[in-house]
This record gives sequence, structure tokens and C-alpha cells, in this order.
Amino acid sequence: MICPDCAHVNIDGADNCEECNTDLSAVCAAPQGLTKKIIEGTIADLQPRDAITVDPRQSIPDVIKLMREKKTGCILVVENGDVSGIMTERDLLFGVAGVKDPEDADMMALMHPDPVCLKEDDPVSFAFHHMSVGGFRHIPILRQSGTLGMISARDLLSYLSPPK
Repeated sequence: MICPDCAHVNIDGADNCEECNTDLSAVCAAPQGLTKKIIEGTIADLQPRDAITVDPRQSIPDVIKLMREKKTGCILVVENGDVSGIMTERDLLFGVAGVKDPEDADMMALMHPDPVCLKEDDPVSFAFHHMSVGGFRHIPILRQSGTLGMISARDLLSYLSPPK
């Protein structure tokens, strides 16, 4: 890394110039490879699939049946056009299986209310950040068209390492 003040050649990643002590934090190489894809890519590049939505009054057995038919591990709970919750296969497993009769389970008690939603033009790095910090594997996407999409951790991995 070359110091912009004295032209001294420093070790890449140095915080300050070894020669004149100039702050080098603003001097960085253009991102490349995976870093570039994460920083410059947008959620739209992940090609979010259409979200499967249900009404909060729908029965848990109906939700399970729908998830099996659609081969999805996650559904969005939508009320009056707004995303009010998200429910995953994991929520169903830990909330219902072996604990209670699915007919008696309450959607509102099992779902995660007010999930983080991203937009198509948000950077891919937002998805990585939210999944990492929030500890979840699915993120709803608010499309510019007004429809809802969904991305998963698997989508992020596929984006970083596309098939050859």
C-alpha cells in the first residue's frame, strides 16, 4: 500500500504509514473476488423466489400441507397486505412436534413476528449481516413491484459459489 503523502511502500493492511505516520485507512484497494460480489452485489442478483404466504388464521395442519406441497422451508404470514410474521419448518418442529396437537397450535404463537425484510436493491452484504446477527436462515424480500420474495442461506452460498 503506497502512502498518498510520502509515497512510501507500506505492508498491505497497515493502518498508518511507517515513514510519515499518515492514516492509511482511507487508502484501500478495490474489492476483488468474493469481497466484490458481497459488497457490490444486490439482493436482486440472488434472484429471490416468490414467497409463499398464508393468513394468520390459517390452521397449522394447512400450513404444513402447503409447505410440503410447495417444497419450502419457510412461509410468510401476511395480514392486510403487510408481513406480520415468518414461520419456518424449524418453528413447526420445535413448536408442535411431540408437544401439542397441530390442530390446537396457534399460528401467532409459533411464528416470529415482524421479521427483518430487505429490498431488491439492498446490498448482498445486508443479507449476510442480518442472517449472521439475527441467527436466521430466511429473509423476506420486498420487491419493487410490490410482491414478496424470499432468500435463504442456501441462496447466498449458491451466489458465492455458482456451479461450474
